[in-house]
Amino acid sequence: MHIVITHTDFRLYWPARLNDLKNLLSSKGHTLQIIEIAGKGSPYAFADKNSSSHSSDWLCLFPASKMETVSGKEASSALWQQLEKINPDVVLAGAIAFPSGATAVHWCKSRGKQVVIFDNARLQDVPRSWLVNYIKRSVYRNVDAVISPAPSQAAAFEHWGVARERIFFGLNVIDNEWFSLRVEKYRHNLSQVRKELKLPKQFILGVGRLVDKKNWLTMLEAFTRINLTDLNQKWFFVLIGEGPNKDLIETYCIDKQIKNVVIRKFASQETLCKYYACASALILPSKFGETWGLVINEAMASGLPVLSSDQCGCLESLVKDGKNGYVFAPDNSSEMQHALQRFMNLDDAKRNAMGTRSKDIISNWSLNRFSQAALAAIEYTQQNPVPKRSIFDTIINANWKGRYRPT
Repeated sequence: MHIVITHTDFRLYWPARLNDLKNLLSSKGHTLQIIEIAGKGSPYAFADKNSSSHSSDWLCLFPASKMETVSGKEASSALWQQLEKINPDVVLAGAIAFPSGATAVHWCKSRGKQVVIFDNARLQDVPRSWLVNYIKRSVYRNVDAVISPAPSQAAAFEHWGVARERIFFGLNVIDNEWFSLRVEKYRHNLSQVRKELKLPKQFILGVGRLVDKKNWLTMLEAFTRINLTDLNQKWFFVLIGEGPNKDLIETYCIDKQIKNVVIRKFASQETLCKYYACASALILPSKFGETWGLVINEAMASGLPVLSSDQCGCLESLVKDGKNGYVFAPDNSSEMQHALQRFMNLDDAKRNAMGTRSKDIISNWSLNRFSQAALAAIEYTQQNPVPKRSIFDTIINANWKGRYRPT
């Protein structure tokens, strides 16, 4: 079979996933063509990778454009033309809310081909009107299979009419081995790495965009209350990220005279591994919209304990309270403070044991988990295509081009 995979862009975690998927499909006699819509922009713009660094089977439709500047109609038309030219047997595509997913469903159903959608949407993350839900159900009725992160997120797709047997799991994975090997290399020379990055000896690490939903101010409030006591004055908080709330966060630290907070710009994954090597734990305090939280995968692959908000989508699958970290309600700074204090009060042996447990858990979430899920979904669709769509679905699918709204 000839398979196309398409999405808004394929940055950061995607190249490793696609390479693993390509190898697996090739071993089964299949070929994979990669099509991304835009070459710039997206929440992972700092990764700044596009098709120019990849092989001829990787195509970018608008290499010099941000997705925000490409209309749904333009993106859909360009992708449609490529699908007509390639004429794949199966298309894997990103969420149907975006032009890539919407166009893939319409093209496949128009041409009698199968379509598999990969998406990590949760019902609670984005409020939707009855009209939007109606459109989503209409489109999803024509999807042959879905790849979701984990069973904990299957409810959203069942809500939109996807039968449980058509939902496969394993979307949100990273290259665990890559992170583990690099972090271990830097741990062998911690003093030099700390000196290079000007890092304190003991710190909790935060990584993410400086936006409201990441909830860094509440985390700082909780951290400040700990450090106003005589307890754990030796602890620091290191925050890596950029975004519209940067000035607000820096002003808060100045007003509260917080001396043990370090704020750094986004770093490459290679440099980030140095921070993971030096950190004692990772914290992700998101209060809404955190459909998964792949930074937790990174930290766990690096052998770190994790302190996680109970709103993170990966919670049920990856974070075991009291085993490899602690869980807290993101809107309760006292509860967050308690989780931080519990961790800070552990001795080195118990913190190290938590980190080891993290590595054990994440070992089951390797790149191959995604590749096997994609292959299983593809094979399932060949034997179990969805029934022919109704005239109403045909009209909706033809008119829905998708839209891009960065979060």
